[in-house]
Amino acid sequence: MIKAGVMAAVLFVMTQVGFIVKNATVASGVAVAGVAMLLYTPLAYTTDKWAYHRDQRRRARVNG
Repeated sequence: MIKAGVMAAVLFVMTQVGFIVKNATVASGVAVAGVAMLLYTPLAYTTDKWAYHRDQRRRARVNG
């Protein structure tokens, strides 16, 4: 959730500065950040889990 929170905060700042949408409201920035958090949390978990298991398999072959 930390990764998702950081990315949601970055997206919020980007909406408020105007990198993504010009003249975005705070509410729309919060909405974008919330949706990003909901989507990115399971995606980051799945990716990290896959990388961890891949590394464990590689270590088992090397130490084998």
